[in-house]
Amino acid sequence: MKIPRIPIVLPCDKVVWLLCSFLLVCFCALIPPKVAFADNHLRVLVLNSYHRGFEWSDAEMAGIEAWFKTSGLQPQLYFEYMDSKRRGYERAATQASSILSEKYYRDFFDVIIAADDNAFDFMTEFRQALFPDVPLVFCGVNRLQVSRDQMLQNTTGVLELTDIAGTISLAISVQPQIRNIAFVTDNTTSGMRMLQVARNAQQQFAGRLGFIELANLSPERLKDALGKLPSSSVVILLSYLRGKDGKTLTVEEGSRMVVGASPVPVYGVASQYIASGLVGGMTLSGFEHGKHAARLAELILRGAAADSLPINTETPTMGTLDYAQLQQFGVQLGGLPEDVLVRNLPDKKFPVWGYLIIVLCVLAIGAGVVFLLRRWQCRQACREVVTAGTGALAVMQVMKAIVLLLDDNGRVIAMNNVAEDASGFDTAAANGLIPEAVFPMLAGPLEKARSALQEGADHFSQLTTARMHNGVRKIDISGSKFSYAAGGSLLVLRDVTDDVAFEVVSANLHRLSLLTRHITGLCQGAKEPLTSMAQGADELKEVFRADSEINLRTAARAGCSMDALQTYMVVRGVPRRLEALREAAMEVMGVVARMPNTERRRPGRAMPLKDVVENALRLGKEDPRLREAGISRVGWRLESDKTQVMHVIRSGDAELVVYEMIALGLQALAEGAASPGGIRIRHGADAAGGYVTLTASGCTKPVDVERLLRSEIVPLRKDEDPEGHEGFALAMFIAERRFGAPLNVTAFQDGLRIEFLLRQSGGVAA
Repeated sequence: MKIPRIPIVLPCDKVVWLLCSFLLVCFCALIPPKVAFADNHLRVLVLNSYHRGFEWSDAEMAGIEAWFKTSGLQPQLYFEYMDSKRRGYERAATQASSILSEKYYRDFFDVIIAADDNAFDFMTEFRQALFPDVPLVFCGVNRLQVSRDQMLQNTTGVLELTDIAGTISLAISVQPQIRNIAFVTDNTTSGMRMLQVARNAQQQFAGRLGFIELANLSPERLKDALGKLPSSSVVILLSYLRGKDGKTLTVEEGSRMVVGASPVPVYGVASQYIASGLVGGMTLSGFEHGKHAARLAELILRGAAADSLPINTETPTMGTLDYAQLQQFGVQLGGLPEDVLVRNLPDKKFPVWGYLIIVLCVLAIGAGVVFLLRRWQCRQACREVVTAGTGALAVMQVMKAIVLLLDDNGRVIAMNNVAEDASGFDTAAANGLIPEAVFPMLAGPLEKARSALQEGADHFSQLTTARMHNGVRKIDISGSKFSYAAGGSLLVLRDVTDDVAFEVVSANLHRLSLLTRHITGLCQGAKEPLTSMAQGADELKEVFRADSEINLRTAARAGCSMDALQTYMVVRGVPRRLEALREAAMEVMGVVARMPNTERRRPGRAMPLKDVVENALRLGKEDPRLREAGISRVGWRLESDKTQVMHVIRSGDAELVVYEMIALGLQALAEGAASPGGIRIRHGADAAGGYVTLTASGCTKPVDVERLLRSEIVPLRKDEDPEGHEGFALAMFIAERRFGAPLNVTAFQDGLRIEFLLRQSGGVAA
């Protein structure tokens, strides 16, 4: 019996998969990690001496933010700018003092970072008045040394020690022929301090170099002085942001003006100037300064005392040269010190990314070669196997699927034991029959497969259903032509019933997971901050509308109708849960609104008595708890004493007391069946100080004051702390302890009166 050749697919070499995995890892490594969320309980004030766009201080700010993003602590950062480069220190300090006292209360911050000289000087002068005892960290301060005796307590930081001597040495190494050094600076605080550092550095080069100071000159005079410098000179730009005429320049404008007017190379000591056209210098990194300051601030936030942290005097500098600028003056590089960075060098080396592309291409080509080699080896193995009929039959027998071997005419010449058990034919009886005669329950699909293969198709595949000896089953029929043999084909019938059922279950589970994620997203959205949830109460109802965009998208992905989605969400109790969350949020918001909130009250700020009453009334009208109690249904009158005496409250607790007076007045109107009812609030002055009187009138039945107060007030002892109490009980406690007199609550024929007396000694000043 002639046995046609049987193709055997061997597994691909593991090397191919290892190479592909390596390529995948290389590309996945480019995905950035996620960033942690900030710790909202810690606050850091970053006071910048200058303005946004000033490169040095912008680099400091970037270093501070970069450190806290990776520190794991990540407090809230508040950035304030003094703009002292353009406005001058005196004007900037006066305005900064007013703004900071208005925006923040005294213990709002946990740490203060003062960036550069003017911010440090400002904090040295005003910190005790604005933020007493708050730790201070400074950076970018141009001083040779700062001792503990010269600063306030609870202070540490990083000094900005510009390496002017190193810059002079770098210039000598590049241009040994120089004989004169010209220093250019303005009259800003940092500029004059750097000039003093330059004077100290001159002592190291006494007798060898001459020094010229071009300080505080107008642009016209500076250009004229630079143009007269001898050719054996170099210029060192310390700072030039404001001329003697008072005009403020940007870093780029100042440096380009100096470079354009100078016939000799210009060096600098700050990275922002080097990047604007200078030849080079020993530069400081504002980014590293910011990181060092942020590191000290983090140690303080974690519990360290600022006085215990040493002042950082080791500010690293790096030599930098610009090759393109040197070429303009005909200067050749040679004999440079170690660790000098030369920018804008001609690109003579192959870029690193080019090597990476070459490596990836080689790996891809190697993987392709290995894959093709293995395919060739598979074909060779097939040829070796099909040369022996016993080998072909052995391969067929180990297969768990039904296998039929057909000749050129599409008739059976061999089949395995699984096919014999399923058909009831042995190999001898089936020899010479067409496949559909052996398996009549699959006559249609098998006829299509045989015809397609006889007509020259290389492959055939179809999924069908048939009643087999073990019940109704899903059968996957696949056939293949022997392309390199004389003829013949192979039919494989696999029972995939369990696989299909598993896929159906998986699809159902996937739909269920989509709906579950949708509902989880709705619930998670409802668990956002209480204010957002309460204000979005109407939006929560929209998620159950049939034309909601998110519902339509979810139903489409899940493969179900909108009715099915709506029914599923109702069965899972989604509407009920969201409504319960909304009601809980409204209730909690009412409690929160009644509690003394240090963020809202700003206890250190003085406020006129009229504003205290109006703020309390505004809070009452915005509070859902009081709005539901009927605040919008009563008439209001706010009256002021005609004496025209202004009383200023120096305690924010007064707002809370008046607010709770309004709440108790509303409750009295509700219990007294007021219709329509009304509330009158009168404030003014008397001999003892300020006063606020609330009258609730229009009740149709007497108000039981004792029962009303028992329902609101938890009895307090004289020495009892208000912690744990709320509502009118807290208001009574504050009125007695803070302002010197308790609230007087009395009832009359059709209403209630509450009197609040603010004594002079209790926080009132005329």
